[in-house]
Amino acid sequence: MSMLGNSAMRWLHRNMKTHHFIISYDSISKQWVHDIDQEEIHYNDGTVWSEITQQWASGYLGDGEHDQEDADLCEKINDALEQLNKTNK
Repeated sequence: MSMLGNSAMRWLHRNMKTHHFIISYDSISKQWVHDIDQEEIHYNDGTVWSEITQQWASGYLGDGEHDQEDADLCEKINDALEQLNKTNK
């Protein structure tokens, strides 16, 4: 039995991951994009590294479901890129 409570264990598990993103710049359109296709090629075992399991995992859980933390981070990345692209027009 763990000495930590359930909420502490959930916090540790959630915070012991490193999420990797590939951001590409198209010099013709002068636009930045979150390049999911390249992520699938370069991170075929997933883009999330877990310090707990020492394994790669995907933010996509299957059947249309996504890891909520990964989905939130993707939304933040895409929002930031949208703002960056506005300055490139």
